[in-house]
Amino acid sequence: MEIKDFNYLSFSNNYEKSQYFNNLIIQKSGEYRLHYFSDTEGFFRIDKIKFPINSGAFFITHPGDHFSINPVRSKSSLGYFIIKLTPKENEDKLKDFLDQQLSQKSFQLNPNQRILLEEVLGKLNSESNFQRESARHLLISLIYDLPDYENKTHISQGHHKYIEKAVKYMHERMYKELSLSELCKHLCISEPHCIRLFKIRMGTTPMKYFTSIKIEEAISQLLSTNKPLSLIAEELNFSSPAHFSKTFKHFMSISPTQYRNNYINTLEYRQQVTIKEKEHAYDLLQTVIDAIPDLVFIKDTNGIMISGNKAICKVLGLTKDEIVGKSDYEMFPKEEADFFKIRDAIIFKHNRAYKNEEEMTYPDGRKRYFEVHKAPFHDDEGEILGLVGISRDITERIQERKKIEEARKQQKHISEHQADAMIHLSGQLSNLLDSTDFTNSCVEQDSFHATRIQLLLEGLNSYIQGLFKSTSPDKKGIDPELLFIRFENLIRESMAHQNITSEFTISGDIPDIAFTEDQRLIRALYFLIKTLTFDIDTGNIKIDHRCKEKMLLTTIALSSADLPKRKYIKIDKLIKREEGIPFIEEDQDPIELSMANIELETLSSSLQIITYSDETLVIRIKTPFPYGIEYLNQFYSPKNDVQTNY
Repeated sequence: MEIKDFNYLSFSNNYEKSQYFNNLIIQKSGEYRLHYFSDTEGFFRIDKIKFPINSGAFFITHPGDHFSINPVRSKSSLGYFIIKLTPKENEDKLKDFLDQQLSQKSFQLNPNQRILLEEVLGKLNSESNFQRESARHLLISLIYDLPDYENKTHISQGHHKYIEKAVKYMHERMYKELSLSELCKHLCISEPHCIRLFKIRMGTTPMKYFTSIKIEEAISQLLSTNKPLSLIAEELNFSSPAHFSKTFKHFMSISPTQYRNNYINTLEYRQQVTIKEKEHAYDLLQTVIDAIPDLVFIKDTNGIMISGNKAICKVLGLTKDEIVGKSDYEMFPKEEADFFKIRDAIIFKHNRAYKNEEEMTYPDGRKRYFEVHKAPFHDDEGEILGLVGISRDITERIQERKKIEEARKQQKHISEHQADAMIHLSGQLSNLLDSTDFTNSCVEQDSFHATRIQLLLEGLNSYIQGLFKSTSPDKKGIDPELLFIRFENLIRESMAHQNITSEFTISGDIPDIAFTEDQRLIRALYFLIKTLTFDIDTGNIKIDHRCKEKMLLTTIALSSADLPKRKYIKIDKLIKREEGIPFIEEDQDPIELSMANIELETLSSSLQIITYSDETLVIRIKTPFPYGIEYLNQFYSPKNDVQTNY
């Protein structure tokens, strides 16, 4: 067995502990590691198994194991022995013993074994080849003793409490003097009884064990501080630096100065410096990754989660410790996990990065879509260790894409209706031009029929232009009074031919400048009223205009003794035009019905039936202003100097 590395690491504050630990390590092929914790609490994870750490905890990790050390933050210092070893080719028996008897187990060593580890460390630092060979045999002996260790050190629970109390008191008195009589007085037992308990439980006398605690603290200060030996000796209450050096060499087989120099000058020290620099860079990278809103995750070749950032932890509702060691099948529905496994296998097979879109189900049942980039990562020899993935939520993008596709389909549907509408309107307009009424009106110079034809042609022209270019309203405003006077004259003239009376009311809250001078509003309302009064000989129509929330509300109430239900049906079709433009193709319908639909569509107007009966039909048209009131008031002052809010 070759001991590749043996080090004792000591950390006196939480920052140093957090910098070194809390990282997942993948053990190299052919390498075994022994881990001994002299003074700390926390957890040691091997793959999916989590073991508690306390003082004296001992673990062995095997080739390919994923392990991490998670110490609990406390004020106490942390002591950690780590030994890296590799069995030789002719040591199959030792290798089988390690694999079969000591795999994924936890052992509890007593301080006697801790002293043995310190002795091994001291012999390995010796210049003598015989001492180093002796260290190797001591370590092999410890390994073979591990399965039976607890049975060999069993003592009663009552005696165990004395030992625990004594060790705690020794740590409290580490920087002060402590005599055997003082210790026994604190424990309320006799000196012979105390010595006997320590020899049974610890394998040494109380005072030697107390000295070993001081030497352990001295090692920690030698490696973690630049304090001179004289100061360390004084703080630990040795009688002199010479006494300290002699005692240290007795325990460690090497002087304090040599111990510090050997550690500093060894390759391992330089490696530790490099490791700390890498860990600092890793911590910085982890901070950046945690700040990314995208989901970042790392998996091994078996699909087991190695790490992840805060975003993926939040999505899964788990902590970082909880996602480590889990597979996709433990975090997602089986169908999704099967899909992830297939995609990961493609990456490992072709050893290249891939991008695809995946659907993920959150723990609360919500489904989201992600654009996923995955790439393999490798060891120094080029072997694939796993994959790293970044998932970006594109649910909104997918939904927007679907909306665009639906809009294209709808636009195609509307275009087909537009073509049909043009054919129908052209036919109706031709029939109207060829009719006897139109011929007579032209002969008699009937101004009403001429106005009707003019409005129809203007509406048709506006509609055809809208098919080929986007129309924008003229920015020249018009006084609504002038607009509605023009509208009233047109309606009164039209209704006079049908013996229908008309009434008009305009609310005082209409803004001074609200409409454009392209007369679309006049045409829309005119075509709508012509549709309502078509085939009605007598009756009354009331038209009311008012303003509310930057909308023009026009209420049209038609009263007639011979009001057919067919009027309600036609208006209902206009209301439902968002389902597709319903151009009317029946001969008994006026051409104004199609034109009303077109003009109301371009004005973004909406219709609502308020009342319907055998003699009354009331509808309301909501039309938004082309410009906001704030914009208009930059150019025009209100009438009567009254400010109105809309």
